[in-house]
Amino acid sequence: SAAHRFTMRVGYADEESDETYLGLTDDDFLAAPHRRYVASQLDRFVSEHVHARIHYAFDASDAVRVNAKAYWHRFERDWNKLDGFFSGRDPQRVLTAPQRFAGEYNLLTGAVDSLPTDAQTLDVTNNSRSYSTGGVQATATLALDTGAIGHRLIAGMRLHRDDVERHHLPRGYLMQSRQLVPDGRSRLPKVLNRADTEALAVFASDEISWRRAALTLGVRYENIAGEREDLRHPGTLSEATQQVTSPGVGLHWQITDALGVLAGVYQGFSPAGPGAADVVPEQSVNYEYGFRYFTAPFNLEVVGFLSDYDNLLGRCRVSDAGCEPGDEFNAGRVEVSGAEVTAGAVRQLTDDLRLDADIVYTYTQSAFKTSFLSGFSQWGFVREDDELPYLPAHRAQFRLGLTAVAWDIVAALKHQSPMREEPGVDAVENGLHADPLTTLDITGTWQLRPSTRLQIVVGNVTDEAAIVAHRPYGARPNRPRWITLGVQQSF
Repeated sequence: SAAHRFTMRVGYADEESDETYLGLTDDDFLAAPHRRYVASQLDRFVSEHVHARIHYAFDASDAVRVNAKAYWHRFERDWNKLDGFFSGRDPQRVLTAPQRFAGEYNLLTGAVDSLPTDAQTLDVTNNSRSYSTGGVQATATLALDTGAIGHRLIAGMRLHRDDVERHHLPRGYLMQSRQLVPDGRSRLPKVLNRADTEALAVFASDEISWRRAALTLGVRYENIAGEREDLRHPGTLSEATQQVTSPGVGLHWQITDALGVLAGVYQGFSPAGPGAADVVPEQSVNYEYGFRYFTAPFNLEVVGFLSDYDNLLGRCRVSDAGCEPGDEFNAGRVEVSGAEVTAGAVRQLTDDLRLDADIVYTYTQSAFKTSFLSGFSQWGFVREDDELPYLPAHRAQFRLGLTAVAWDIVAALKHQSPMREEPGVDAVENGLHADPLTTLDITGTWQLRPSTRLQIVVGNVTDEAAIVAHRPYGARPNRPRWITLGVQQSF
């Protein structure tokens, strides 16, 4: 019957790309931002992704609704890529100061040949991994009208499991006449491990409405059990269980038909990795406050936020120097605050043509609240009140759209301010940083027939190039101009 709805979605994707971690020196980037050093000639990423989801919804009445979902994902990938030299300087240091490390820089560019030493042998590692996730979840909603006070009760639970297997095998290559030649030596895996996690999450909330006010009370409980084993060293199985109860409260008051105010306090949580018994999970208290104003054809929303982290968590990746992939680090107390402004307007040009415009702007500031020395390369030596890396102060997007009966065209102009890549309080440009970036995307959609919809997207129309990061290894550009074409067919 109409009260029951089933939806099944299956998907498949694969990729083959000559993707690399190796970037450029700043000078080389300015000359040719999409240049590739010959040391990355073997870099290749291959992946396969399969997923399935079944969703069920049941409307028992106007007041009762049930949703259930089962999901499964499988992702496998091999990434053969340059990982530096077997001994000596890591590529990021080399590309940050190429004059100081001219020998290593010349090897990366192929200007000189390698000597058969570990310091001049290039490490090309195949990062082979397979991931799977799966689970079931269900939610139930009950609306109650008790006279002047209304209740909207929601409760739900999720059972989830995920796992990963990693096999990172290095091979040595010598640079010879701008070609990478195998050195013929066999080497042990850098990483050979597995990890899995089982999690139970339950939540309940009640939205209590009275006249023009709505108070939402909620709580979430999670129990996460994980284990991790280093297969290079038998007997290294580690297990850990994490439990957390996260409450939250939100308030909205509609002062007039056009103006409403909001406020909320919520506890956040980010678990440590599987088996990380000696790492404290990340917890935070998050505050939001602001107002919404809507009167056709104009709307405005201003929301301030503050996230007070009791214990920020950092995780070592393959590209981070001086740590094992998967290692985790604590940064202590951190504050992140700011505001987001959203505004929009609509203008009906003719009976069949409409003009839409909106802008979103976010300002963010941050600070470590303690001083410490970390083995995590993205932090290092941190002084109290240093700003966090990789968190731009300003982000903005302006969209302008023209909509007709059978088509629409939308232009989106996006901007991001310079972004520091190491903790500090001085001007961002004084240290290692990413450049400001402004890009333009244009999307066109056509309703060819009632059942057929065509969409084309041109991203970064002007082909703008800027340094978006110096990690993992050297200056890296944003995505160049790109085009996608999509067709949606209904039956």
